[in-house]
Amino acid sequence: MQKFLVFFLAVICILGTALIGRLQLCPMRLANQSPAAALQWAGTSRLPSFRGGEQQGLSKIQLGAERTAFEQCLAALSSYPGPFGIHNCCGQYWNELVRFSDTTLGNFPVPVRGIFVDIGASKGLDSSVLIGIYRPSLVHLVEPMPKFVEVLKSNPNTSSVLYPAHLRRDVVYHQMAIGPETRPVFISDEGWASNVQPFKDALHTIEVRQVTASVFLAELPLQSEIDILNINCEGCEWEILESLLTLGLLENVKVFQLGTHNNMKPLDTIKPLYCRFRARLSISHELDPKSMFWAWERWIRKDYRDWNVSANYLVS
Repeated sequence: MQKFLVFFLAVICILGTALIGRLQLCPMRLANQSPAAALQWAGTSRLPSFRGGEQQGLSKIQLGAERTAFEQCLAALSSYPGPFGIHNCCGQYWNELVRFSDTTLGNFPVPVRGIFVDIGASKGLDSSVLIGIYRPSLVHLVEPMPKFVEVLKSNPNTSSVLYPAHLRRDVVYHQMAIGPETRPVFISDEGWASNVQPFKDALHTIEVRQVTASVFLAELPLQSEIDILNINCEGCEWEILESLLTLGLLENVKVFQLGTHNNMKPLDTIKPLYCRFRARLSISHELDPKSMFWAWERWIRKDYRDWNVSANYLVS
């Protein structure tokens, strides 16, 4: 009995020592991180794709790398003077080297005849060029303005093609806005771009259908894979990014192009979300070196980049 009691007390001491050690380690970990970064990380950790990284196959090393990338991104943003940072000139901000990059990634051409999604298609400037480059077999164009949708439908570069068979293209038009709620909204009917932000000087507004990003994403074939996802939607990218993160669908996109509109929402809200997006993509994708931080970015999935040339490529 006495030997058992001694053994029991020894076990208690060992467990107590280990517990105390763990309790001491936690403050040390937090002390190495700025309070602001810790708070912003916690603010976005409600997203399942970050809270449950192990369920998505991320190792502890990958999760640590993701956390580091998040903190580095926040640190970089802290030095930017305003919403657009150093990208104040439109010609520099809208980086055509990224948007209209050719079909080569490294030494390998991008596979074509896949799925292309353009959110914020407007009159089809980006869509026309990118469809010509990638020659997708299925296209989804998202644009809330009725007059712009009619332009897209009448443009041979952004409409369906039946013949020749090897260039067949089906185009689906989604006439809708994307926002935080599913409801009708009013947008400006002026200029090249449209969003649901208040327009003080707008002389003419129209009512359009708005849906949440999750409702819209449910209409897309995101459970399979999308070859090119181009987002330039005057601020709706923040709802889309959060939904892609929440649903764990970023890895389903092979080439991801994004223009951030950083003057549409409070910076303390979108900066952590932007850095979460970059941190997660840094695990599965590689950033095109021509990308511009906090402006225009192009991310290429690593296995897609390294895929050797095969019969799946259309080269003629």
